Amino acid sequence: VYPIADHFRVAIGVDFNANFINFCMSQMKGDKMKFVHGDAAELVSLMKRTAPEHIWTDTKIVACVGNTMGIIPVWLKPKIYQQMKELAGPKGIVIIVYWNAAWFGDACQNFYHANPQLCGPFTGEAIDLSSTTLTTPPPVCYRSHWTGVEEARKILRENQMEEIIVEERGKGVLVAARVLPDSK
Repeated sequence: VYPIADHFRVAIGVDFNANFINFCMSQMKGDKMKFVHGDAAELVSLMKRTAPEHIWTDTKIVACVGNTMGIIPVWLKPKIYQQMKELAGPKGIVIIVYWNAAWFGDACQNFYHANPQLCGPFTGEAIDLSSTTLTTPPPVCYRSHWTGVEEARKILRENQMEEIIVEERGKGVLVAARVLPDSK
């Protein structure tokens, strides 16, 4: 939120982790930023309760960055995509950043395996190269899915969003989309 706040009337960060929100609030400078503890599966009602009234008439950019979608449980993703679309509205933009599937093997070897304190220790059985998904064993049970360009386009189609851009940006896949008219 920090790098973009000055470019908007308000920039709002949402996270389910209260400790993360508290940390962000302790770093906050200026009055254009707001951090809200809440559930992205209830994003629209959360914004109705906590966001400034003017957002409902503003053009909105609704973003999910840092591969957050890659760690959200598969069964919950459709609800979150729907909430992002509903909040963006017909004039808004949805932005999603996924970790790039082309870098998945490198990440498993040089980041996840090298830093077991972050996601738990694991062996090769935890790595699914065909789906570019890492699932560490108990007790941590961390799961991270890395998304390629074509998969990102498929996600947009399945969720009735119109592609503005889908492109590789270093170790990420950047997606910007509009809500299709008559999309539910």
